[in-house]
Amino acid sequence: MKNNQSLNDFLLPNAIVGKESNFLLLSGKTTPLRFLLHFKELLLLIFILVLFSVSTIPVFAGAYDEDLKTTDNIMDASMIYPSKVINDFNSAENVATWQAGENSKEINYVTSIANGPNSVYEGSGALEQTPELVKVYEWRTIYREFDTPLNLSDHNYLALAANSWGWQPVDYFIKVTLHSNQDSYEGIAQINSDQWNTFLLDMKDWGNRDAITKIEISYMQNFDLEGIEPGGPGYDHWDGKFQIDYLVATSMIDMTFSVAGDKEGFTSEASQLDVHSGNLYMNVTGENPSLYSPVFKQDLSLRNKLTINMKNETDANKFKISWITEEEPNWDAEKSKIFDVDPSESLQTIDFSFADKSLWRGTLKQFRIEPMVDQAGGELVINQIEFDYEPVELIDYKGEIHESVITNNEAIRIEGTVNQEYVNNNKNAKLFLYELAPYENKQQGWEEVTPIAEKSVNSTFSFKIPLTDGDNHRLYSKFVAVLQNEQGEYSLVDDAKYVTNPELLAQNDFPFPEAESKKGIQVQMTDDAEELGISHAAINVAYDLMLYRSDNHPNNTIEYEFEGETFYFKKDYVLGLDNQIKSMSDNNMIVSLILIMYNTGMNEDTPNEFLIHPDAEPGGTVYAVNTKNEIGTKYYSAITNFLAERYTREDEKYGRAVNYIVGNEVGQNKVWNNMGPKLVWDYVDEYARTLRLTNTIVKSHYAHARTYISLDHFWDENIPADSTWKYDNKKIINLLNEGIKSQGDIPWHIAFHPYPQNLFEPRFWNDDKATDDFNTDVITFKNLQVLSEYMNQEELLYEDNPRRIILSEQGFHSGDNSEEAQKVQAAAYAYAYYKVKFLDEIDSFILHRHTDHAEEGGLKLGLWTTAEGEISTPDEKKYIYDVFKYIDTGKSLEVTEFAKSIIGIENWKDVIPDFDSTQLADRELPEFAGVELVKKPLQPYVINNFDQDIGNWEAADNSQTVFLNEQDSFNGAGSLQVSFHSLASLWRGATLNLKEPLDVSNTPYLNLALKVPDMDKALTYQAKVKVYSGGNVAEGYFDIEHNSDWNNIALNLNNWDGLDSLDRIKVWVRSSTLNNWDGSVLIDEISFARKVVPQGGKTNIGIDIDGFQSSIQNGDSIEIIVSNNDSAELKGNVIIEKSDFITFDEDELKVHGISPGESKVFTLTVDEVNLPEDNLKMVFKYRSSVKEKVLHTQRD
Repeated sequence: MKNNQSLNDFLLPNAIVGKESNFLLLSGKTTPLRFLLHFKELLLLIFILVLFSVSTIPVFAGAYDEDLKTTDNIMDASMIYPSKVINDFNSAENVATWQAGENSKEINYVTSIANGPNSVYEGSGALEQTPELVKVYEWRTIYREFDTPLNLSDHNYLALAANSWGWQPVDYFIKVTLHSNQDSYEGIAQINSDQWNTFLLDMKDWGNRDAITKIEISYMQNFDLEGIEPGGPGYDHWDGKFQIDYLVATSMIDMTFSVAGDKEGFTSEASQLDVHSGNLYMNVTGENPSLYSPVFKQDLSLRNKLTINMKNETDANKFKISWITEEEPNWDAEKSKIFDVDPSESLQTIDFSFADKSLWRGTLKQFRIEPMVDQAGGELVINQIEFDYEPVELIDYKGEIHESVITNNEAIRIEGTVNQEYVNNNKNAKLFLYELAPYENKQQGWEEVTPIAEKSVNSTFSFKIPLTDGDNHRLYSKFVAVLQNEQGEYSLVDDAKYVTNPELLAQNDFPFPEAESKKGIQVQMTDDAEELGISHAAINVAYDLMLYRSDNHPNNTIEYEFEGETFYFKKDYVLGLDNQIKSMSDNNMIVSLILIMYNTGMNEDTPNEFLIHPDAEPGGTVYAVNTKNEIGTKYYSAITNFLAERYTREDEKYGRAVNYIVGNEVGQNKVWNNMGPKLVWDYVDEYARTLRLTNTIVKSHYAHARTYISLDHFWDENIPADSTWKYDNKKIINLLNEGIKSQGDIPWHIAFHPYPQNLFEPRFWNDDKATDDFNTDVITFKNLQVLSEYMNQEELLYEDNPRRIILSEQGFHSGDNSEEAQKVQAAAYAYAYYKVKFLDEIDSFILHRHTDHAEEGGLKLGLWTTAEGEISTPDEKKYIYDVFKYIDTGKSLEVTEFAKSIIGIENWKDVIPDFDSTQLADRELPEFAGVELVKKPLQPYVINNFDQDIGNWEAADNSQTVFLNEQDSFNGAGSLQVSFHSLASLWRGATLNLKEPLDVSNTPYLNLALKVPDMDKALTYQAKVKVYSGGNVAEGYFDIEHNSDWNNIALNLNNWDGLDSLDRIKVWVRSSTLNNWDGSVLIDEISFARKVVPQGGKTNIGIDIDGFQSSIQNGDSIEIIVSNNDSAELKGNVIIEKSDFITFDEDELKVHGISPGESKVFTLTVDEVNLPEDNLKMVFKYRSSVKEKVLHTQRD
């Protein structure tokens, strides 16, 4: 078999091999394997099975039917505009017109969907099919028969919305078959799972569409079962359901005019129509030109405006739009409206609102557009027409509040104007100022409320009120200016306004930290995050884990006073946050806190029942917090104040977090920010209140803190206005911007998640739904620039600057974790990182995840694999690990070179026009410093001897506590004991942040003594010592021997250029197992010295065996890695001590010339092996240093 041949080259057509279980399947449309096998084919099958027994052949998941594709007669549609409704599925009776067919068990009327998209597509219901227990790739069919043939001859398309449950990352298909007695017409559409897919079947060329007797709809998942063990979940059958909604006939595609020559049923008078280049062209040829839509059905209850992307090249500056409805079917002046539309030379989006027209109601039947031209000639170009909705604003404001600001630490000033017309007509009117809580919405009944200030009316006004009123702090309040005339009638001056400059109260005003690079990760292991050199980190803060309701856990409580009340924070959770945040911010990482709420702990021990949104319903993963009422707002404000106060201190006592992300993927109401079913306007209004409250709180503690809205990659799917569980993120951005500006603009920002279109397909450059325009369905890394460009629009700016964007969660799937799949994951990351690097509006790219997670729906997004049988315990580094580690260093191009062939490019500029390789090295790698084994330092400058206390040393990374040990010391009365209970393979230890940087230029040896009590002889142990000067780092390694007690070592810093401003020291240890290490390390006598006295004959040499040997036989190769961790070049050889159990082809390793910081790999061949009953060890000797390593362990 040639290396470039696949197993399929040797199989029958459509045969598929299961890699894990070594079975042979026959797929597609061919006859099953047990039939029609010729003698040669049987021999071939035997050959293949034998081949499987002696070799591993990489086989990847694929399509069951490789020829199955979307047929040419299927068209995607962004919306469905019916001319004739066949089934709306809005009642059980309507669903009952359909029957279960082949491989379908039953059909049901449903009002919600268990998985995404959660809600029905249109109206109040949908049809849901439940399958029989059949293979995933079997078509499951439902059908409807018509006693009287269905005549669709007046319609070009059959349209519907379809959804399916998801399972494997492969193609899902819907097949629609129309029958006219013995004749049939079929179309097949590929769809995405867990979302509504709208598409049309083009039937205009089918001659029998005037007599349809039966409609069949079938569904399947095109998956070959590769990798699924026989008997495993999904192998014998898959019970995924599918749903359909709104089955209609129409001649309109979606009013995007994307098909050349197809006018979508539009007609005209005094003009000629043509469709090409994605536009409808109306060439005016006479007087009174008009454009008629086809007759169709559109419910207007939540559609009160037409949005048209158009170019007006006529002389008309006014347009008349008229309409008829099923209830009012006659054309008349009452059902028309004239709009101002200026001529234009380019496409522009214009909103035509009918919110003020009482007859814009019921079911729209047809509309007419009339450019009111003076003379013939010119052209109207229409790119898209769509219906939209905007809440009806009926309030007649009588002025404007220009500012609501803190003037000093004691007062708020509110200034504005009253319309001169009102002043002239109401000279004796009064102006009142009212204070409302954030959750209060009041527009009338002012006579029942006591104002906080009043004055006579004038064209301008200014109120100055105290910032506090007893225990009530007005920082979070909103203020309403209300006029009352002589008749007692009340009028609002403007919308309620909040304080917009809370930063004036902030105790902390340090500059916003600058990151070395844009690289970040959602950190699971803080030590590895430091090793990777990340500049950004994001961690979840679960509000449901923060508080006790009362002081009933005194040993696990941190008391916190807020607005005259005591709150009881859970000490263990807060200290865990401290450890994470401080470990990251101490390493100059910009930390983002993701503020989320889970539906847990709903009992009397916690206030969680008040913290969760009162309208939330079951079925979510993350829930919205409650700022809808007083008690919820109280608890949310207390927690958020606690976090901001604790993590924005100038001294970074507990660590520093400067970014605050409110909720998670808020466009997905039900699953990721469950607030209960709401229309998007109500939903955004409530979310905006929480976002504003958060911004006010965090900026009142740190003037430059940033607050973010969290959004996933879905952008503009044209989700219907009546959707109550999911919304277009573009719509959310627009509504949020309008709502917040109306009540006082604040600098909110965006935390975006540009996952690939299909989370299981990392090749985002193939995302077909990610288009380079503002109406794109999704924004992924392919079209990420669209988000930057959209937020640069003038109306979305804050104080003339674009809002900042961080990418706070996204990752790439590594398939089966084969080397090939891991390389694709790494290539996707490299491409994405480079793209982000050269988008100025984006501040960070925070990867999700650190390690693969066994409970993430089959996704493998980490830099590490997960240990077998574990959920997220790191096991092995993936190919992406080094790409991620070095991509922002001088090694960037070297580690990403492999990716070009995977992406299909020769140069990064091919896909990133602004790419500049000279700008890639944003950070320097830590500098190697040799660790020497010494007897003592000469004339040491002592930092800590731990004779009386531990000074300012703190637990670092995966350690829990540090304290003074007075029982065991290297010298003197005590030592620093660092205790821990964490995964042994992770670094853990202690750190010292110096109050002032030290100049140790004349004392370049950092000395310390180190001891690991109770070492397991079957394991290896290693220490690392690090020193810091800002972002300039030096580090050295030391292997801790089992027979050692205290190890006296010195880090030689002679070649490090940070000696003149050393500001931090860290000491780490780790071991070589995936088990937890419940233990401690002792540290003593830390000093700097000009010189040291070495231990004669002792060299800090590292010797490791590459990988644990599960079995050993004669002739096997063993790789030995020798590392020079000392300060001097190695001399001579490493001797391999003779063993009674194993011999090799070499008895020494020639290490002469290995420089400090370098490693060399030696390959030994096993001559003869006789395994002992316990551990098989190798003993290495270099000068007077002896290293013992376990090569193999006998296991039952």
